[in-house]
Order: sequence, then C-alpha cells, then structure tokens
Amino acid sequence: MINKEIKEKKKAQILFNSNPKNLTFYKYIILDSSPFNYSFDNTFCVFESVNKIFYLIYSRIFYTIIVYDLTNLKKLSEIKNAHSKEITNFRYILDLSNKRDLILSISDKDNNLKVWDIKNFICILNLEHVNQVGALNSACFLKDKNKIYILTSNSFDNYRGINYEPIKVFDLTGKKIKEINGSNLETYLVDKYYDEKANKNYIISGNIYFCRSYDFAKNKIYQKYNDKGSEFFGHTSLVVFQDEKITKLIESSIGGFLRIWNFDTGKLLNRININHNIYGICLWNKDYLFLGSENHTKELIDIIKGKSVKEFSISVKSKGEKTIKKIIHPIFGECLISQSQNEQINFWIDKKLCT
Repeated sequence: MINKEIKEKKKAQILFNSNPKNLTFYKYIILDSSPFNYSFDNTFCVFESVNKIFYLIYSRIFYTIIVYDLTNLKKLSEIKNAHSKEITNFRYILDLSNKRDLILSISDKDNNLKVWDIKNFICILNLEHVNQVGALNSACFLKDKNKIYILTSNSFDNYRGINYEPIKVFDLTGKKIKEINGSNLETYLVDKYYDEKANKNYIISGNIYFCRSYDFAKNKIYQKYNDKGSEFFGHTSLVVFQDEKITKLIESSIGGFLRIWNFDTGKLLNRININHNIYGICLWNKDYLFLGSENHTKELIDIIKGKSVKEFSISVKSKGEKTIKKIIHPIFGECLISQSQNEQINFWIDKKLCT
C-alpha cells in the first residue's frame, strides 16, 4: 500500500508539475487538418467544456469543422460547409450565464465570422462583410460586465498606405457596439487581457512594426510597444501574464524576435533573437515559453535567461509549428497540443509517462 501511494504521489507530481524540458512527442492525433501557408496563431482551439469534456476544434479541407474528444482521442462530429471559404482561426469562451460553450470561427479572405454553440453545434451568429476590404486575420471574444463581445481585425496582404478599418466590437446578435479609437492599423492579431486587480479589460493588437494595447472601457490607446528600428514584419502572437509585481507582455514577430515588455509602462525588458521566423507562442509558466518556428521544430525559451534552451523535433515533414496550446489533460496532466504547417496536429506529454 505504501509503495502504491508513493507511486501515485510521483505520478501526480509529473502530471501537474512537469518540467517542460521533459516533454516528448507522444503521437500524431490528427493527420487531416487544413494546411496553412501563413504565420498566424490560433488555427485550432482546445478547452474543457461545461460538461467536463476536453475538446479540440480544428478545420479540414472543404470548409469542414471537426469536433475531437481529447480525453478518448477520437473524433466526435463534424460540420460540413461551415464556411464558404477556408477556415483560418478559432477562439473559445465559456458563456457561464447561459451554461454553454461558444466557438468563434473565421474565414479571413471572406471577412466572415461565425459563432457556434457546441452543445448541438448550432450557428448562433453569421457575421458577413466584417471588413469592406482586406482580410479578417484575427478575432476573439471579450467578456465585460457579464456580457460577451467579439473583437475583429483588418489587414491587407500586399498593400500598404491605405486607410485600415479599426478594431470593431460586436455583441452576440451581430450589432456593432463601437469601434476602438486609434486602432486604424494593419492588424494581424487581436486579443484581450483582463487585469483582475484593477478589474479592467484591455485589448491587445499585433500590428506591422509594433504592438498596441487599448483600455476597453475608456476606448483609448493604453500603450504602444515599439522597438525603434524594428524590422518590417508583422507581430503575430502574444501573451500577457503577471510576474510578481510586473505585468509582462511577450510578443513575437515573423522576423525572428521575441520581445518582453512591461505591459503597463511600455518599457522593453528584453529582446531575444531566435534567428529564424517565429510562428505561435505558448506560455508554459512564468519562467518558460514555447514557440513554433520555421525550421521543423518547437523551441523552449527560458524567459529569465532570455535564450532558447531546447529544441523539440518530430520530422522534416512537420514543416514548422503554427499554433501551440498548453492544456491540463485528465490523463496526461500538463501537456501540449501543436499544429504543423501541413496536416498534422501533435500531442506532447512528459516522457516519464511513456515508460
């Protein structure tokens, strides 16, 4: 009995206090996801639902959305012809007031956004022509005072110097509530951050040259995160977290730099040169971060030391990982789900659980 208790304690420590250096490739769980030829984040989403099911939502060719059970590692259902063009982005939110899980899916070139209730996977909102011109590269949910809103972006592939449309705020009926002042920028990524201590919502955007944050309630620019002389590339992935007394923003650019900022002051705290294109980033904890890169690997970054400490490779077939998400799996504990540029979605767990 004692030996069994010791084994269970050791397993619990592995499950919920894993060393990210010990992660290893476990298996390809998906081989038919849509291939992506660009560098944007959030090409799938993972979450624990109100009924305690761990879901993976991703897209397949022919505009299909797949609902996958991450606990039992099996496909549950699919929605064919969910959009009329390629599905490029997903986001999730728990609608606690109505005890439901909501998924946001977008088709960037079509400027089409849809919201789904995953209980029966019913489309509750079909928002067309979000932008008059350009592309809808990113959108996300934001909850404010028990109301759920949708934030949208605007960008162009090969044309500069035009009047970009601002970040728009919609409610779940599709009514435009407001536009964010000062956000008429080429925006590749839009996200939100909720400051629990101040009870305040912020919008964060990844743009060409720099990133910005906005005070949602006051509808004004909060900070600009601009590394003067930075490269002419888009900033396409970011994360905000509390580290002791400082709120930090970590963001990546396609040009190969990670930058760490004081979120509130806009001061650049560190610049890390990765030497190749960076795709999605994923915070493991306040000390470590994973990033997807173009050289067929996923890299582990020591945030404190400001350098890459380990590379994780699968094969040259993986081409580089676009989106990386951490989850607390009911069987494998702390683990990663990542999507390659081709059709693969990969599952990473602590190597001690493989023995």
